[in-house]
Amino acid sequence: MTLVELMIVIAIMALGASAAMVGVGAVTRTKLRAAATRVVAASRFARHRALSQGSTVRVVLDLDQGTLGFEEANGQVTLSRGSDDASEEAVDAWDTAQRLVANPDEPTLGASAFGPLLDDDGDPIGRYGEQPLEGVRVVAFHSPHEPAPRTSGRAAFYFFKNGTGEHTYVVLADSQGRKVTVELDALGSRGRIHAGSLDPDDIRQRTPRDPG
Repeated sequence: MTLVELMIVIAIMALGASAAMVGVGAVTRTKLRAAATRVVAASRFARHRALSQGSTVRVVLDLDQGTLGFEEANGQVTLSRGSDDASEEAVDAWDTAQRLVANPDEPTLGASAFGPLLDDDGDPIGRYGEQPLEGVRVVAFHSPHEPAPRTSGRAAFYFFKNGTGEHTYVVLADSQGRKVTVELDALGSRGRIHAGSLDPDDIRQRTPRDPG
């Protein structure tokens, strides 16, 4: 093999390697964009379900497992500011009272009123259970009921029977370390996707305001 032939082979290998890297980058960017869009769509669906069913619906994100799913509760749900050690953020007062009457010796503090979304026959709807965010993970979750940004465990944002929810921020990252921040308004009617990992203060500073 001559020197020229060797240089041609090396150049071809370099081009192939760069093309592979570009291909991987394009795939991960597509997955990140798809996951962000999916979070926005989940917000809109949860609000529509809450309005149509007259129930409280929450979108559950498992930061450790990288999944997204839906849960629903009937009756009045009280949402309180949680703590890092709290396993539940919402309790249905009526459901808790019924359990206390039926089983007075069982502790009810912290019992969740939420369960899977059910069809007309009362059976769980499988496609609304926890599903993986393929190739993407949730790295931070900002919500009014959380005392600090959550970076592990389970997090959820809620929509109540009147269609209102919480102004929530979800930071997603792909396997290449690229990040986007999904901003969800309290009405669930609009979601914005911001480039990079931003907290609510960063986003407010970047958003133009009406001086009048």
